[in-house]
Amino acid sequence: MSEQLLKQILNQFHQLNEKLVQGLDQLNQRLGRETHQLNEKFDQLNQRLDHEIHQLNGKFDHLNQQLGREIHQLNERLDQVENNMATKEDVADLPLIKRAVLDASDSIKRLEEIQENQQRIIDLLSARSIQHEAELKRIK
Repeated sequence: MSEQLLKQILNQFHQLNEKLVQGLDQLNQRLGRETHQLNEKFDQLNQRLDHEIHQLNGKFDHLNQQLGREIHQLNERLDQVENNMATKEDVADLPLIKRAVLDASDSIKRLEEIQENQQRIIDLLSARSIQHEAELKRIK
């Protein structure tokens, strides 16, 4: 091979190398922009999730308070029914009183199930929030 041919090949390699470096620089810049955009989107998503979790926690707190009041009222009604049963001389009303006690007990059980379900939802949302935060940290 002649020296001129070798110089041509070397020149072509240099040109190819420059194109590759430019391409990698452009790719790196694009990757940086897209990473930045993704980070912004994840930040926005995390803020929305935090806001929604905060709202849900407020709603759950309100519902828990309401359920607590209703359970307290039902317990008071149950106490009244039990007191009336103990002092009632007329046995004809016993089936009605018994039914009221069972209904109150069923209502209490349903309210307790609702409260347990809400707690599971709160736990799930908390776990999701922690998972999203971990993903964001991993991405950054």
